[in-house]
Amino acid sequence: MKPQINNVIQVPIPEKFANKEPKLYFLSANYESGKRDSKDIEIVNGCCFDRNDLYSSIFWNNFEKAEYIIIIDKFFINEDLDKVIKIMQKNKNKIPTFKMFKLYTENVDNIKNSLNEIKRILADKFAVFEIKHKYIHDRFAILDNELFHFGCTVGGKTSEGFSAFSCGWDANKISMLIKQIENSKFSERTL
Repeated sequence: MKPQINNVIQVPIPEKFANKEPKLYFLSANYESGKRDSKDIEIVNGCCFDRNDLYSSIFWNNFEKAEYIIIIDKFFINEDLDKVIKIMQKNKNKIPTFKMFKLYTENVDNIKNSLNEIKRILADKFAVFEIKHKYIHDRFAILDNELFHFGCTVGGKTSEGFSAFSCGWDANKISMLIKQIENSKFSERTL
């Protein structure tokens, strides 16, 4: 017998999101453990991935246009940061209207040079929080008001033959969670 639930809270969906459905994208359907060459990987959703380096073209195209960015990825690597730096340098005329870029990661010492370069470009519009807790596992990003959830590194880069990400989620619904992460023992501001 199914237990009765009495305290259900229903949150009304704003009209502009009512007809928007989050989408799930798969990089590949032929997973094998170990490093894979991009030519060996069968792209399931070809329109949403860059074939050359297996990034999510949807994410990086939206990243270029976004004015408010949050990335939560314990292992955001130099390769990803190099891509961020190139985009920021390319869009220098957009910097005055840019609002904020916050990065939550664990390996701050290993990527210090790249972080300093982003800080040089964005100044006080860039903040890094070092994740200090083992319980943050998945990788997330918010671009303006859209939440992305990645099964691999933020941006979709994978060294394996199977990965997926979803996007189209309303980030307003987790704004309180982001504030909690900033103010908790999970992270500490470093830049």
